[in-house]
Amino acid sequence: MKRFFLICACLLCLLPAARAQDGEIAAYVNGRPVLESQLEERLKNTQWMNALVAEELTDEQLREREESARREALDALAAEEALLEEAEKRGLTLEQDAIRADADQRYEQMIAMVESYALSAYSSLEGEALAQQVDALLAASGASREQYREVAQRSAILAALDEALAQ
Repeated sequence: MKRFFLICACLLCLLPAARAQDGEIAAYVNGRPVLESQLEERLKNTQWMNALVAEELTDEQLREREESARREALDALAAEEALLEEAEKRGLTLEQDAIRADADQRYEQMIAMVESYALSAYSSLEGEALAQQVDALLAASGASREQYREVAQRSAILAALDEALAQ
């Protein structure tokens, strides 16, 4: 397993450092593109946190922090893509019932957390009104149910790979 992660780390060193425009390719992992939009999605939380402390940082410190966050997000995304490719090679896909069920359960848990948050502010919401509030909260954070589903699916595949590597 250590050797596999060492290979992933070596692959990361080969990634281009150039910044691509939205919709363009930010890097390649084993010949597969990592899109700028995927990277920007990963950076949303970091950008929000940077905004909280922006007053305390100089422009240079903020720029360094953003560049560091970008490199870390790209490294994490590249490592995840490499692991997903390994999972695919091992036949660990959403076609397997157990992985699909795990992905569905993860998605439902993620949506339940957003519903819980919505209900903490608006306890009388239910049904369609609750679903609309969940969608509004997701949209306000720059996310969607489809993005949550994709995250849940990727997580389920990675969990299956982790389990397979542990055996």
